[in-house]
Amino acid sequence: MAQKLGPLVHLWGIDPTQVPAQTASGAEVTPLLTGLLSEALPFIGDLPAGQDSSNSPWKFRKAHSYPSSAAPVEVFEKKISADAMRSVAAEYKDQLPQVTKAAAAETWFLRRSVHEDAAQPRTASWDEFVTSFKKHHAESEMAFTETVAATTPRRDWDCSGVEVRLGDETWVDWTLKLEESVHKLPYPLHKRVFP
Repeated sequence: MAQKLGPLVHLWGIDPTQVPAQTASGAEVTPLLTGLLSEALPFIGDLPAGQDSSNSPWKFRKAHSYPSSAAPVEVFEKKISADAMRSVAAEYKDQLPQVTKAAAAETWFLRRSVHEDAAQPRTASWDEFVTSFKKHHAESEMAFTETVAATTPRRDWDCSGVEVRLGDETWVDWTLKLEESVHKLPYPLHKRVFP
């Protein structure tokens, strides 16, 4: 069954007019968080449990090993056709001021690694994971990804007390930031900025 795609989780990004003011209350931020989570969970929810990706739109591509990690890093790829993207752009045209030209196909990559929950070399405790991937995500991505030349925080929101309920689950302890990453690309391409 084809996944229902929404307007937010795409490579075309989110236009600044679509995000609340930095002074927004938790209640004003909740609709954006709900929309993002409502799209993101089904988007990654069809990732296969292992490397056999024959029944999933996520296709296993390769596994990397790193001296600093006991766990391999698996790389998966998901493609969304140009037709599907044009349908999304047409359906949500009033919400997508940034989609000024024809919507194009998207290719997404996902990295997955499963680590022992331990504060020791070549793995990480849950607290270390939260620090690296929630509190200091941009810095961690810069340390891990050679092509990230710089990161700049642009905006963050106070999400204290925000709860998002989807189905039978309630999501809490939110962090919402807008950070810009500059990627250096090989010649003849120029640096790209990703907000």
